[in-house]
Amino acid sequence: MLEGIKVIEMATYIAAPGAGGILADWGADVVKIEPLSGCPMRYTMQNVGAEHLKGSPI
Repeated sequence: MLEGIKVIEMATYIAAPGAGGILADWGADVVKIEPLSGCPMRYTMQNVGAEHLKGSPI
C-alpha cells in the first residue's frame, strides 16, 4: 500500500514508534533514528510479535 514511501522516525515511546511500525507493515521504508543508548521501546516491545520487528537486530 505504501511501497515507495520513505519515512524517517525519530520518536520514542509507544504512539510514534507504533505508527512507524504500522507504516512499515503497510510497505513504507521506515528508518528509525534513535539515541546511542537505544530506544526504550525496543526492549519493552520485543516479544509482542509485531510484524515490523522482523528486520530488527534484536
